[in-house]
Amino acid sequence: MPLIRTPRSVKQYANVVRFSLGLLPGEVNPVDVMILEGMRLFAHDIFDRVKEHIIPKVEPHWMDNIMDKDEDKADKLMKKLLTGIDDADGGAWRATLVMLFPAKLSHASHDESEFLAWTDTQRVACDEYFIRYLAAVVPDNDVPDAEVGQWMAHAEAGDINSLVSNLQNRLNTKTEEILVQKVRRVQRHLSDAQRATFAVSISRIATQLTLRDIARQSEFAFGQSAIFAAQCVGGTKDFDASELVASEVIKDASSGIWAVDFFWHLPHERYRDSDEDTEEQGPRYLPKEMSSRLGGLLSKRLMDEIEASAQRPPIELLRRAFIICQDYGGLDRVKTWTKRELTRDPSFLGPFASLIMQGSYSGSERQQEWPGNKAARTKVTAYIDTEWLVRTFSLDLPVKKKNWGPYISNDEAAFRLIQMLKMPDEENLNGDQSAGSAHGGQSDDANGG
Repeated sequence: MPLIRTPRSVKQYANVVRFSLGLLPGEVNPVDVMILEGMRLFAHDIFDRVKEHIIPKVEPHWMDNIMDKDEDKADKLMKKLLTGIDDADGGAWRATLVMLFPAKLSHASHDESEFLAWTDTQRVACDEYFIRYLAAVVPDNDVPDAEVGQWMAHAEAGDINSLVSNLQNRLNTKTEEILVQKVRRVQRHLSDAQRATFAVSISRIATQLTLRDIARQSEFAFGQSAIFAAQCVGGTKDFDASELVASEVIKDASSGIWAVDFFWHLPHERYRDSDEDTEEQGPRYLPKEMSSRLGGLLSKRLMDEIEASAQRPPIELLRRAFIICQDYGGLDRVKTWTKRELTRDPSFLGPFASLIMQGSYSGSERQQEWPGNKAARTKVTAYIDTEWLVRTFSLDLPVKKKNWGPYISNDEAAFRLIQMLKMPDEENLNGDQSAGSAHGGQSDDANGG
């Protein structure tokens, strides 16, 4: 108000606000728009600095989060924004800017509930809404909130086909991250009927989501969508209804790897730390019997997919499927399939041996270590007829690399596997002692790995 001094400025401001609010109806908080338009009209220098500095152009270095306190970062940013503003006006502008961008400019800490409240009210405190305001449109890599409202209406009506169609029309590599973020944010507002429809619909579009490095899958849209579907099922108080939905999700999922992610994120009884069920919330964990039934269903679905595939499925699908079969039944089918596949293609022995390795990741590359003979024998015995394997394969020690690292290749894993199976069981109980004889009597340490 102190900046509006003449009838002309009143009319000018009213016209600007009317135009700006008409550009993005229902997509940005109208009060935030009115304040920013006033700033743009009457304090253009501050507006330009807000536009330049509030959204960082470059991702901050990870050390910045350790070395700089939030208070220091907020003060530095505020100083940039208010350059040239005298003390008389500084206090009012400081309060205004903190109100608009609390996460970046206030000294208070903000938790997830506050962030969700800002997204619910479309505040420019969230970068995506500030970007919408600056662009005066919903960008191509964003999803209009009006569309999310339509999705929720389809979900409430139980219209899975319409919801799937709407999601597919919006989904691409540019929008997948924000699309999944949007549905995860509204999950807490969904009715049980909406949760069921969303869970099944998301499962049907799983193959359209980018499958990245398996070590950090939960950080990306693929893994986040599986978490969302699992939370939809877990958020349903009626366990009979939730089992029906979970079963449909497992059967309908267009990706087997996604189905495993979904199952792993369900609230199984084994995750319980204490008795957290309350009368108001209802049970929060699936009964063990339900988890077993769903695990058995998933095991069957995965092996049906593997057996029906014209080409060998990806190794990550095999790794996950075999673990599920080991936990919930289906190992007879695993043994039959692996024997048939090794007979058809003996070169599969290396990738097969990698299935029993302990994996870790360096960047995007999976590295594998020998799990110890006892653990390796337990696993390989579950996956293959070991007597047949030893009779069929006799391998030479792979050519040693110039630099032995702590991790082994598929060829080295295959060699160790056969050597281990040729030894009596009592020798294999000594951990990795057989690894030395497998390398001509030298220990792993002697070989540097």
